[in-house]
Amino acid sequence: MRRPPVRRPLPTPARLARGAAGALVLGLAASALCVVAVAPARAADFDPVPHRVVDANPGAADSRPTEVVTLGSRVIYNAESGTAGVELWSSDGTGRGTRMVKDLRPGGNSYPYHLLTVGARVFFTADDGIHGRELWVTDGSAAGTRLVRDISSGTASGEPDQLVAVGGTVYFTATDPFNGRELWRSDGTVAGTSLVSDIGPGSDDAGIQALTRWGTSLVFSADGAGGAEPWVSNGNPGPGTQKLGDINPAGSSVPRNFTVLGSRILFTAQSSDGNRELWRSDGTLPVLVKETLPGATGNGQQELVALGDQVFFNADDGANGDELWATDGTTAGTHMVADIRSGAGDSDPGFLTVYRGSVYFSASTAQNAHQLWATGGTAATTRLVKEHDAGPGPDRMLVVAGTLFYSGASSALGRELWQTDGTTAGTRITKDASPGPTDGYGQPVAGVSRTLFFSARDAAGIELWAYTTLRSTTGAKRKVVATRRAAAKRRIRVPVVVRATGAVPSGVVVLRKGSRVLGTATLRGGKATIRITKRLRKGTHRLRVHYAGSVHASTSRSKVVRVVVR
Repeated sequence: MRRPPVRRPLPTPARLARGAAGALVLGLAASALCVVAVAPARAADFDPVPHRVVDANPGAADSRPTEVVTLGSRVIYNAESGTAGVELWSSDGTGRGTRMVKDLRPGGNSYPYHLLTVGARVFFTADDGIHGRELWVTDGSAAGTRLVRDISSGTASGEPDQLVAVGGTVYFTATDPFNGRELWRSDGTVAGTSLVSDIGPGSDDAGIQALTRWGTSLVFSADGAGGAEPWVSNGNPGPGTQKLGDINPAGSSVPRNFTVLGSRILFTAQSSDGNRELWRSDGTLPVLVKETLPGATGNGQQELVALGDQVFFNADDGANGDELWATDGTTAGTHMVADIRSGAGDSDPGFLTVYRGSVYFSASTAQNAHQLWATGGTAATTRLVKEHDAGPGPDRMLVVAGTLFYSGASSALGRELWQTDGTTAGTRITKDASPGPTDGYGQPVAGVSRTLFFSARDAAGIELWAYTTLRSTTGAKRKVVATRRAAAKRRIRVPVVVRATGAVPSGVVVLRKGSRVLGTATLRGGKATIRITKRLRKGTHRLRVHYAGSVHASTSRSKVVRVVVR
């Protein structure tokens, strides 16, 4: 498989800091922690062309980042390095700024999962081989990564799951030897981590599912007395955690797909006739919104997404197949949006995503099963955006910097990362990571400002990639005249400005003569003045200013700057 051409990276603060000081730092680091070497990106940092950030698992092996969250201007994710197993990693979008946070289980895999950003920290679960799988927290540094609490003491696992943030508190389900699997809360401290309520009496599990934030409270499905029904909690035991209602007195309604619409919560549940339909609650007894398919055959709603004063979902009314519906939470305001696949056939709408005032989704017609569609909520505003000639259909949709990215496929290019501005003409492949029909499996995973992070496969396996979508331009004074005295005292200064539409670039600018670095400066409001720290001889010197880029704007370089020393 042909590798993309190698481009020389532009200078960055990390590159400029190397040398004697860098050797000292590495010497100290080697004695204090496990250092995992990674191959740098094959492009300039924050290149406006999509590029692999690092080869964390060198060679053709996959590092396979499966969970990626943002933390300030960085991303925190799980990846396999080959030498340290599957551990927690951090990246600012550059090869030199990507590192393993901490080897929680030396010689094994800690398998960090359920990553959740809460303020300036990321909560996650991991198994360090000593405490079992428990709740951890990190600020992105090795020193700031620690076990929160050993809920199930010793090597047994508390198995925290379904992490949800409400303010600065994390709610989750976990198991201890006395209460079974129940609802817990944590502020990141041992003292602040506790059981909320023992819904399942004694050591019985509460069977909590679909834990969802609802304002300052939580809504979820739990199996207390009377089967699995909708519950609500403000984080406190007793009256603070209650069952909303018994939708299915004869068994369990198993509520799912909780979606906030204004002050109400909408969800699907199964009533006593066996039919799964749409329900709503304002914090009191749940009410059936509409029975889209009367009888006991079920209609299988699976996805709900809110847009404005409506919730969109898929449903089957028995006549038109599985199609896209919308509701304002009332019976009269619940209707099929469009019969995309005419007749009783299913269009199977999926991956519903809000973008630019519309809902985008994948759907199929009798002619093609792999299409990107959009709707404003009516049949008249429902339209085909892009018809892919291979499948499965578009999925994994994510909006970053005003663009909708998704994983799509074509017979010529395989499954890769695609993007759209909402128009057919503006829908295109973002990166063919594995050239030709071979699948690169491009999937958007996170966005930080104007930079998209995605996973994709090339000759180096499935790794973390980045794409800074906003281009920048670097300008500098074309000619600077200085005396030999100023040059000798290193007082020559070059004013620089970096511009990007709709953003104020930040970061570092570098002045070079060939490969020699003459000075650097940090942008303030998109401007900086670089002081030349190297002595220049009498004559004219052709220099160039480089902007190293950031997650806010891509790398760029200026035209030639002439410094004349007289």
